[in-house]
Amino acid sequence: MLFSKYLNSFVYFNLLLIFFFSLSVNKIESFTILNLLSYSIFHFIVIYLSLYYHRNILYFIFFLFGLSMDLLFMNSIGPHLLVFMILLFSIKRIKKYINNFESTKIYFIILLIQIIILFLEMIISHYFYQYYFDHILYSKLLLISLFISYPLLLIFSKIDEN
Repeated sequence: MLFSKYLNSFVYFNLLLIFFFSLSVNKIESFTILNLLSYSIFHFIVIYLSLYYHRNILYFIFFLFGLSMDLLFMNSIGPHLLVFMILLFSIKRIKKYINNFESTKIYFIILLIQIIILFLEMIISHYFYQYYFDHILYSKLLLISLFISYPLLLIFSKIDEN
């Protein structure tokens, strides 16, 4: 690639984060599956970055994305910002324990974290902002997350190799 010596994998993941953020916040009514897919991929990238590329700049990046998602979805500061910041602090605390795990365990940890994050965001929205907890939407997001997680992990490992 032309810019491959200037762009590392951390930059690629942040560009992917921007792309899927843009897709997930722009509601396209006729393509709801695209919105859900991009929302799920966005969360997967957030978890992946916090596990594999834990840097101090991520606090600022996740703050901006969490704040932007909350303002665009709910017109107030809320669950995304809170959950993203808690995720980073939690990953920082448990990182030394999961460093020696094999890739399959890491894969299941990423899935578990994604399930928990989606649930927490919906619960916080329900209790603090009186948004309806949509079980069908949550189920769709879980199914999409399950189906795309392994291919995403393979793609991300290819990006990491470059």
